[in-house]
Amino acid sequence: MSSAHRIVERRILEAVLIVLAGCSKQPQSSSAIARETATVATPPEDPTVAGDPSPTQVPNVIASAEQKPAELCAQYKDAVKVDTSRVKKMQLQEYTREAQAEAYWDSNRKLVMCTIVRAREDVSIEVTRVPTCCQMGGGPAQPCPQPWKEQAPGLRVVLERAELHPDGKVASSRLELHGYEKNPRGRHACGRQPEGLVLDPPVLSATRVGAELALISELEAASVPAFQRLARELSAHGAPPDLVDRARGAAEDEMRHASVMSRLARAHGAIPSEPHHGELGVRGLLPIAIENAVEGCVREAYGALVVSFQARRAAPELRDTFAAVAADERAHAALSEDVDSWLAGVLDASARAQVAIARQRALRDRRASLQHATACDTLGLPDGATALALLDAYSA
Repeated sequence: MSSAHRIVERRILEAVLIVLAGCSKQPQSSSAIARETATVATPPEDPTVAGDPSPTQVPNVIASAEQKPAELCAQYKDAVKVDTSRVKKMQLQEYTREAQAEAYWDSNRKLVMCTIVRAREDVSIEVTRVPTCCQMGGGPAQPCPQPWKEQAPGLRVVLERAELHPDGKVASSRLELHGYEKNPRGRHACGRQPEGLVLDPPVLSATRVGAELALISELEAASVPAFQRLARELSAHGAPPDLVDRARGAAEDEMRHASVMSRLARAHGAIPSEPHHGELGVRGLLPIAIENAVEGCVREAYGALVVSFQARRAAPELRDTFAAVAADERAHAALSEDVDSWLAGVLDASARAQVAIARQRALRDRRASLQHATACDTLGLPDGATALALLDAYSA
């Protein structure tokens, strides 16, 4: 066990114990339900135009594009103008994380991969709140309220996905419209998510237990390619072999978690969906470090906190399952901190500052997303105040 593993393990378990010491709430009667709102967002109104932009060759191409993909993407962005109204409308997904500008060299295809933010603005988006119910104490199922629509603060982002040859010529380019709810209603399920992750709309189940377990299973499955990519990237950049092996082991853990949670979801009447993601090539060190800080040091750590809480507060028949998952997730959070430390040693001061800013922003976003979280005693999920207390106890 690494020193980071011991520290993260202690911090998570201490945070859980601190919060539990202040929790005296007992499970409600079998007739009670806790209501939670899932979200299905609908796209903002934008023109839909068939076809993609046709940019020309980038002038003044730099040498050794595979070593400096960010510079080639930056030149391309400045040299090529695109009509952002020529964008294909996309169905928004509740859990799609906001895409960021990115550049990396795809060693298999011998191409520079660019994700360029062409437009970003605050908008009001329409979301459909889908209530689900968490059965308490094994009583008879209760009917859930009907879904309703409302306006919510959101972001509209137009992305260009460009593939460039080393000489600057464009292999392909397409525009995408993405929309995000700024502060999604408080879902607890969390973890390392790969770039371009798209999840299906929330599962409509007779009980919230099945819907939550289906979501957990889908997110566990989504973590598999994220860890596989991390292992490939660490190996490509000469990271210590221990980090590479631990990332590969984490992917295997997540496969097992997804299988276990899928079985539980099906037992509660819900069938998990398969997550989808984009191409996951090897990137430069800075985008790896930023993603690790956001997805690992913040989101994965929070996921480890919650499942450690569940291991003590879920229905007795579920506690051993959550305890086994929690031990793995705490190890994954520790891996994220070790990767963060290694990357800090190879990045310059400017890059380290960008990583720190991204980490703090992710922490703020996580806190904001938990404002509306609701408890589910069957699964041991905390309410909003308890979730925030867990996060704050760990962060302190």
